[in-house]
Amino acid sequence: MKVTVFTVTQEGVGKPDYTREISSGETRPGLKLKYLQNLKFFALMPSHEASSIVWRVDPVAPGATVHMIDGETGLSMPFTVPVGYTLDIFDFTVKPTEDVYAYIHLDGERFVDLCIVKAGYSHFQAEMVEKGTSFIDPTGASSHQFDILIDNLGAGNLEMGACFFCFLTAVGTTPLPTTKEVKCKYCGNLTIVPYNTSRVICPKCGKLTTYLDLSKYRGGP
Repeated sequence: MKVTVFTVTQEGVGKPDYTREISSGETRPGLKLKYLQNLKFFALMPSHEASSIVWRVDPVAPGATVHMIDGETGLSMPFTVPVGYTLDIFDFTVKPTEDVYAYIHLDGERFVDLCIVKAGYSHFQAEMVEKGTSFIDPTGASSHQFDILIDNLGAGNLEMGACFFCFLTAVGTTPLPTTKEVKCKYCGNLTIVPYNTSRVICPKCGKLTTYLDLSKYRGGP
């Protein structure tokens, strides 16, 4: 049997060996707050189903505009960004049963258009560059009214899941208050409670409202 020997020009270095780094593929992205950052969550869930969750509201009529709700207090936006802070959206999801249009008002003026979502579709967006007050007031020199609104563009009542995650960042200021004012979702009564409160039986109507407690959230994978 004749064996032919010949020379082959080498190109490249072959297949890389990543076996020693395989653990890097087992981690997942996570949210970790930086120093002086706080997490804010604004949501809205128009639905025909009852719930004590504070952002569950009645279906939205055609042509109507609704404001997102602060998950920690039950208060409808606009949210007051205190002096010495910035507020920026970094992640949001919208899942509507009708066509919708989401956008931001800042200090009562149109600021940023977020998205138009068709009925039955989902829109998720994680921002590499946040949208918020840090663009116009990075030092937090003034207080601002920050409002996220959604228009029902459809011909039917809107049911939806929508949530917006934001960074509330201190930029050279004192810590946030230790109390918050919460709104009863049934009668609208306002009550001052400790900031970490998540469930309140209304002293006026006796019904339970459930809020978020983000006071101890620091994040991480």
